[in-house]
Amino acid sequence: MDIQTFLTQCAGKWFAQRTTYQLIANESESSKSELIIEGLAPDAAPVLALCAEGSVAGDQVWAGLAIHWDNHVDWGQPPQKGSTVLALAAATPQAPTGQLLRAGLGVGTYTLAADASLLLTVEQGGSTYEERIWFASENLRFRTLTVAQGETVAQTAFYSEIRRIQD
Repeated sequence: MDIQTFLTQCAGKWFAQRTTYQLIANESESSKSELIIEGLAPDAAPVLALCAEGSVAGDQVWAGLAIHWDNHVDWGQPPQKGSTVLALAAATPQAPTGQLLRAGLGVGTYTLAADASLLLTVEQGGSTYEERIWFASENLRFRTLTVAQGETVAQTAFYSEIRRIQD
């Protein structure tokens, strides 16, 4: 599998459930979200803007995604809506590693492992964000997130996501 195939598989409407653990504060929360993930062409304006922001050559971007979410926390806080754009760049689309460009987070790295899982890593402001994404089936995917501050793991999260099938 190459990175273009992986990102194409991510496109669609998803129902997500998340459990987050704030390890330092010893707190947890659960939430439900609606996700809309749209594929973006390498020459799409939002992707080219990320390239300019991250000083990455546009001809090395092989795929991009626009992600929109509507998040509902179980314990009564107001919904959180938002969106982001990301793009992945490498020397070739078959390269198992490359650069991750994400709006507001700058440049990180990606690794598409032999087991068809995608690891995204970003370092920002003394924190390291590592997200792993993999598919259990075509319409069921999982994600884990770990946030470390220096050598201390501060937050973890687990997501299960079910693709909404359109009639």
